[in-house]
Amino acid sequence: MRAIDLLISCLTKKYATFSGRASRKELLVWVFFEIVLMFLVGGFYGSYNFLTSPNASALFLVIVLVVPGFAVTIRRLHDINRSGWYCLPFVFEPTYLFISNITGLMSYSIFNPESLSIIFKTLWYFFEGLLGGVLLLTNLIVFIFCVQKGTRGNNRFGANPLIEQVREIIRKDAEGDADAPSDPTKQ
Repeated sequence: MRAIDLLISCLTKKYATFSGRASRKELLVWVFFEIVLMFLVGGFYGSYNFLTSPNASALFLVIVLVVPGFAVTIRRLHDINRSGWYCLPFVFEPTYLFISNITGLMSYSIFNPESLSIIFKTLWYFFEGLLGGVLLLTNLIVFIFCVQKGTRGNNRFGANPLIEQVREIIRKDAEGDADAPSDPTKQ
């Protein structure tokens, strides 16, 4: 299947489809699309850090693209016969970003951070680092899972997406050949 067909499928037919399986190509096409789109929006607004320079377009893109992003990642995990619950740590990333921003605000706020006790600041930074490390580790694990080869044949989550794609190509070719003349010499 062509990359553009996979992308359109992720944005339309499979927008919020969390069941079934997705090939590596489908996930990689989706990730590439998100990266290119974010760079285009960031380049248009002159900033690639959407947290410190928020804008309506970036917020809209994040809201619109989060559901199909989760869906294709969960379907990819299904392809290697793993549960979609491995994506659960991705839900905590906004929490980490919120904590990081609060930490940054603490040092730039009107309140003097030096007035806070050293124990509170130490615990705060420790928690922030621990949460960031756990999120980094879980993202790495999910990434390693997602680049693995899918299970052959059917698994508990459905049919092999590569076989389904081949069947669709054959079906389209058969429909296209029905319009062609049966004897090419009579053209």
